[in-house]
Amino acid sequence: MERMQQIVGRARAAFNSGRSRPLGFRIQQLKALERMVQEKEKEILAALKADLKKSGPDAYSHELLGVLRELVRAMEELPSWAAAQPVKKDMLTIRDEAYIHYEPLGVVLVIGTWNYPFLLVLQPLIGAIAAGNAVVVKPSEVSENTARLVAELLPQYLDKDLYAVITGGVPETTELLTQRFDHILYTGSPAVGKIVMAAAAKHLTPVTLEMGGKSPCYIDRDCDLAVACRRITWGKYMNCGQTCIAPDYILCHPSIQGKVVENIKATLKEFYGDDVKSSPDYGRIINQRHFKRILGLLEGQKIALGGETDEASCFIAPTILTDVSPEAKVMEEEIFGPVLPIVTVMSVEEAIEFINFREKPLALYVFSNNKKLIKRVIAETSSGGMTANDVIMHCVVPGLPFGGVGHSGMGAYLGRYSFETFSHRRSCLIKDLGWEALNKLRYPPGSMEMMHLAKLFLLRQCNQSRVGQFISALLGAVKAVLAKMLCPQREA
Repeated sequence: MERMQQIVGRARAAFNSGRSRPLGFRIQQLKALERMVQEKEKEILAALKADLKKSGPDAYSHELLGVLRELVRAMEELPSWAAAQPVKKDMLTIRDEAYIHYEPLGVVLVIGTWNYPFLLVLQPLIGAIAAGNAVVVKPSEVSENTARLVAELLPQYLDKDLYAVITGGVPETTELLTQRFDHILYTGSPAVGKIVMAAAAKHLTPVTLEMGGKSPCYIDRDCDLAVACRRITWGKYMNCGQTCIAPDYILCHPSIQGKVVENIKATLKEFYGDDVKSSPDYGRIINQRHFKRILGLLEGQKIALGGETDEASCFIAPTILTDVSPEAKVMEEEIFGPVLPIVTVMSVEEAIEFINFREKPLALYVFSNNKKLIKRVIAETSSGGMTANDVIMHCVVPGLPFGGVGHSGMGAYLGRYSFETFSHRRSCLIKDLGWEALNKLRYPPGSMEMMHLAKLFLLRQCNQSRVGQFISALLGAVKAVLAKMLCPQREA
């Protein structure tokens, strides 16, 4: 406990010194992070391979590239993000300066997860640094090699006091959560998300929670199945299915279920060859606990493709389940593995009803040539994000926020949204001390003439049809002001 207090206390003292606030310092730290990724690329790729058996190209494109892209964007756009944002003024404040000032929150905690252990720690860290905060980073102990590397590298490149790393498991995280932070960003499961939120509530600390869920994928009969299945196969089986926005299950008409299986089977051969287990591009389950959990979801299911496993290497082949019952165990929790259930529905109406009956997912996917159908699915469902005619790609669009809704999370980040998540929008109004005569309008004693004039100004009711009413109210107000200014002060 004492060690946690010292680390957080040192970060707060460093923040209070003011050195994290200047834009030049923030950009300097972001450049140092960029240099770290470039100089330590081999070590980072090796750690990701050791934890998740990610190949070099996959690890680079899924993790390092996303970090570098976020760094470039933050460094280029930080001056415009941090600039004072003027707001529209009304007649009462027309001579004044009114704007939103972005200020750092203070000391923030970033709790990472294990499935993308480098990306999902560094991306929020970038936003927190860009916003001018001190940051305590807690990588996931499950991806132990990457966690150890992050703890080793960050102090070599960043300010040691402002940006601290704490490693360890549940006991260390539990102790850490007793400390007071100014914001907490957590990525992981809803069960742990509730624990994080409860701990934050004790200090009235705001939270951003990214928690996944069962992301549905509806395939309309009116679409190019070969293209749809190729894209779904890529998104589902990348990182061995351990992606929070991977398609969790498919909804489609019974008449195309068999074609979907055949197209995915052909795509898997195209991607991974005849022996997927020997493919360098196919990953492994993170550990045996998750391996056994996923195997439990297969019990009693109709396996249309795959199903091969190897406990020693935590290998589970790309698997498809058909004719899955909505009440099956595999439909009760996020799969987070290379198992793809297909649930048949008779219509888009039934698909929408099926989706809405369950918790709101982090992502939603729909494949169709019918744009009206796509817009209908968007209008009649809710999810953190969505992509039509592809999967996952909404999270790489620079201007879109990444985040959940309801059970899948709260708050959002990436790009400017990261900066805003870790900033306080401070309302600022700067008035001058002149024109005091105008301020007499709001001082006692009051008059109804002034209220009528205020109504016209503040409720934007001064249009052409009300010119006469406006002039009448204005004259009445002027009369009232003159009376106030010329009459002697009333006796107390």
